[in-house]
Amino acid sequence: MQRQIDIAKRLDVPSLIALSLVAIGWFGMNTLVISVGRLVQATRFYEVGVVILHPAALFLGVGSGHTFELTAFALLALLTLFAAMAAPVLFARRCAWLAGWAPLVLMLVCAALLYGDGSSPPPPAADPGLRGDLMRFANQLLQHAQDTLVSHISVGAGGILSALASLIVAVRSTRRFRVESPEVAFAAAPSYGWT
Repeated sequence: MQRQIDIAKRLDVPSLIALSLVAIGWFGMNTLVISVGRLVQATRFYEVGVVILHPAALFLGVGSGHTFELTAFALLALLTLFAAMAAPVLFARRCAWLAGWAPLVLMLVCAALLYGDGSSPPPPAADPGLRGDLMRFANQLLQHAQDTLVSHISVGAGGILSALASLIVAVRSTRRFRVESPEVAFAAAPSYGWT
């Protein structure tokens, strides 16, 4: 009976609602939307793992050839949500509240990997002559195409919803971490008479 009372005290209903909104944003709504003319391609967050490994999937869509990567990243996303939800309930330690940062950290890491991979310029061609000139021209052409395509990428409603909800979970878990009493009360250091 005491264990049920402790679990009920550690459940944070607003955080659970926010985590359910994160799950809806990750698995039910579009996170990234690419619109070039009439072409509109949407990507959900659980597909971002494939997009990080294969950037062309952002424009062409995630096909059935990426089943392993898709499943692995979807399981990572589910594990992240489960850790944020269950850690404060399963573990009585005060630091378990910091698991609420997991969804926001996962989103920030994915954003950094997506942005960092596409923002580096191509390597310069070292060959002098016609071959080097053709390589430089091709690199400049690809860089221009990449810059043009990147300007057509926007964050979808699922990305905005899950980012705001995961920020709420992180803030609430930090508040609970700061409010909860520490596990170990430190006693004052013994005085040996030196003053």
